[in-house]
Amino acid sequence: MPDAGPEGWSSRDKFAEVLETAALTDADLAEYCRKCELYSAQIAAWRSASSRAAPVVGKQAERG
Repeated sequence: MPDAGPEGWSSRDKFAEVLETAALTDADLAEYCRKCELYSAQIAAWRSASSRAAPVVGKQAERG
């Protein structure tokens, strides 16, 4: 991930973190966050934003 800290990350970078952490247990996520200097709340917010964006992207793809 970029060195700018998560506030400066692109949507793509944040989504990559969401995908990477999707299957982790709470304990594994906490360890991952400590190692990567993140907060689980950040990943939860990014996951929520990704979920809200998915239907919009799907509709745009249907329109061509």
